[in-house]
Amino acid sequence: LLEKARQTQDQETRSSTLEKFQDIIIEDVPAIFLYNPKHTYLVSKELNGVSDKIIAEPSKRFINIENWYIKTKRTWQ
Repeated sequence: LLEKARQTQDQETRSSTLEKFQDIIIEDVPAIFLYNPKHTYLVSKELNGVSDKIIAEPSKRFINIENWYIKTKRTWQ
């Protein structure tokens, strides 16, 4: 269908052929994942509360930052 649409000069025929092609693509819902980036973040051993879940998006790396903490000693001044 795609080849047929490319070869025709008639806009109506091309439009209807491309609509049929689009319907086939929509029905099949093909998906090919060609690239899957890995995001590696190094965290100090002193930092606690960091979850070691998989991070799907780089913007989600600070998703639970309110739970992060560093143990410190109290000092009197």
